[in-house]
Parts: sequence; structure tokens; C-alpha cells
Amino acid sequence: MQKSKQGFLNTMRKAIFIISLLLVQSSTYANEYSIGAGYGIPYGILGANIDYKLNKTIDITAGAGLGFGAGVKYHPFNAIKELRLTTYYGTNASLTNTATDETERFNGLNIGIGYGSLKRGWDIDLIVVINSDIGDEIDKLNAQSIPIEDYNDNDIKISFGYHW
Repeated sequence: MQKSKQGFLNTMRKAIFIISLLLVQSSTYANEYSIGAGYGIPYGILGANIDYKLNKTIDITAGAGLGFGAGVKYHPFNAIKELRLTTYYGTNASLTNTATDETERFNGLNIGIGYGSLKRGWDIDLIVVINSDIGDEIDKLNAQSIPIEDYNDNDIKISFGYHW
């Protein structure tokens, strides 16, 4: 469990560093951001996030709640500007130890497609988990013959939220 926390902190440090570099680079779209609350990987499972418009077609996003999520939203379609392609790294699976009632969360890479307001309003994303650290943990528990009763490692996730 301690190893997961250290890995999480290292990942968050890297994400904050990269986002900081991108924010410093962008001046054309200064002050174009929105804050949201919702459910899913972009919102750290259940929490809040912020989107920052880097340029005309790219937003960077970071969220925190029960987990974390950070990534990029790409708006390639001129005809439907609200439609986007997404890439996130963040919490995408969980495993609960029923004996202790402790939940461990796992991270990985995710891609998706979404639709939502560019400024204020509702948004929804369909996200596919590309990889997750939960697979290694399940293999380890199975090798030790430890029963696994409650885990979430679905490969397809839905996210929704509201932005102000």
C-alpha cells in the first residue's frame, strides 16, 4: 500500500510539472478555463476538475477526488466543436479488501470520446481503459490464493459532470 502512495505522489508531481510548463507556454487563451464537478476518471472518480484552454483545439485538464485524473482534450471537429477526443492518466480501478473494508485504487492510461459544453454546462465521456495497475495486484492475490470479492476493473467507463 505504501508503494502505491509513493507512486501516486511521483505521478502527481510529474503531472503538475507538465501542466505548469504548458500553462506558461500559453498566453493567447489566458483566463479561458472552467471548473467542474462530476463522476469518472476526469474528476478523480468523484470530485472536481479544471479545464484550461491551451489553444483553439487543445485543453488540458486535471481532477481530484477519491482518486486523480490528468490529461488532454482535443477538439478536432470544426462542425461539432463540443465533440472531443481525450487522453487521461489517472485512477481507473479499485479493489476492496472485504476483511478490513479498505479500498485500494489503481492508475493507468485511458482514452475516450466526449461531448460537452466548451465553457459552461454538462459534459459526458465514454472512456476506454488502456492499462491499469490492478491487473498485477489481482495476479499477485490469486497466486497467494487470497479470495477476491469486490473489485472494479471494467475496461469501459462513463464520466459525466457539470462545468462553470
